[in-house]
Amino acid sequence: GSSVGAGIFVIVGAAVQPVGPAVCLSFLFAALGSVLSALCYAELAARFPVSGNAYLYAYAAFGEFFAVLFGLNLLLDFHIGASLGAVSLATYLRSAIQGAQPHRDWMPRTTALALTMMALMTGVLLVGVERGLRRVNGVLVFSKVSVVLLIIAVGSCHADAGNLVPFMPFGFAPVASGAALCSYSYIGFGTIASAAEECVNPQRDLPVSIAVSLLI
Repeated sequence: GSSVGAGIFVIVGAAVQPVGPAVCLSFLFAALGSVLSALCYAELAARFPVSGNAYLYAYAAFGEFFAVLFGLNLLLDFHIGASLGAVSLATYLRSAIQGAQPHRDWMPRTTALALTMMALMTGVLLVGVERGLRRVNGVLVFSKVSVVLLIIAVGSCHADAGNLVPFMPFGFAPVASGAALCSYSYIGFGTIASAAEECVNPQRDLPVSIAVSLLI
């Protein structure tokens, strides 16, 4: 869910401005690096099929000190991802409200909408992962994939090759630096490793699910 949401709807718009049409190369370079990382995650998740993600792997390999550093980095990663997704969704929602009611006198701030949605998702988590998050996440992922397929279908009918010229207007340097930003689109496989204890057969299910999420 994190990759489909923030990775596609947010990162593309942020990365294409300094890079241009060559942003597709940035995504390709980011994907190549993420493949190697995903293979490591798949191997470690199958070998240590318990919750803990990078914290557990670092603890087993380097000790407690480095595990704490990895854990803090993981928390920062998830918080940035959640805030980015909430703000982007709130921005789209605010634009939709303005479009439906252009003469509306009062409009909630983007930050207020983002905080409200974060509070709602926190309530879903409080209900429980088994009863709340799994069902809600399934609905969200289905809706987001449907939107992506709709955009591809409609956009392919109005594609213009002239928009790809010049392909690399600012040189190769922005393409390389943009790959670091685009790599955020592929971090969803790390979340899968956190759910290792929920798998029936983690040695088989985790590597397959990580590979499939990255390919999609």
